[in-house]
Amino acid sequence: MAIGDDGAMYFTIGGRGAPSELFRVTYTGKASTPPARPAADKFAPLRRLRRSLEDFHGQQDPAAVQAALNHLGHADRHIRYAARIALESQPGASWQDAVLAQENPAGLLTGVIALARQGSKSLRPRLLKALAGLGWAELGSTIGWGLLRAYSLTFIRMGPPTRPPQPLCSRSSTQRALSPPGTTVSTPTCRNYWPMSIHPP
Repeated sequence: MAIGDDGAMYFTIGGRGAPSELFRVTYTGKASTPPARPAADKFAPLRRLRRSLEDFHGQQDPAAVQAALNHLGHADRHIRYAARIALESQPGASWQDAVLAQENPAGLLTGVIALARQGSKSLRPRLLKALAGLGWAELGSTIGWGLLRAYSLTFIRMGPPTRPPQPLCSRSSTQRALSPPGTTVSTPTCRNYWPMSIHPP
């Protein structure tokens, strides 16, 4: 959905085999139609920061690595996402060690996801070691979901949990790290957790 320069609203439907259609919606009436502007836009600095990171998307720039690392653990998930894509646009060797040295749990998780998507499979033990150092109980459900996502992507992109004797990559060690309290797990969390528990021991 988007608002065009003509003031009309445009949206599409369809996809996944269904017929696609584009709709244009306009208003006819006596009410005022100029765009409303907030008296005080407290989120403007965050948007500027996000857009500055988005400038690095899809292109290599030496300045991108440090700029992205500075915001990899930002409280705003949209800025974390923008920082991750900025990193993924750069050569992995220029940022992989700095990512794994992140002390901020959200930053480490965001960086591990980036490495799972773009890094070499040889990094798999280092990624799992980094994730094993994060406890579910300490992260809370919001960031804890990121832990599940990081494990999931690591296994999808770099191979499923192995059998002993590789404890850092084993199914049992992963389940211990991801054993969430049964009384506080939401449906989306369970949806991400249980697929990782069905690999044969």
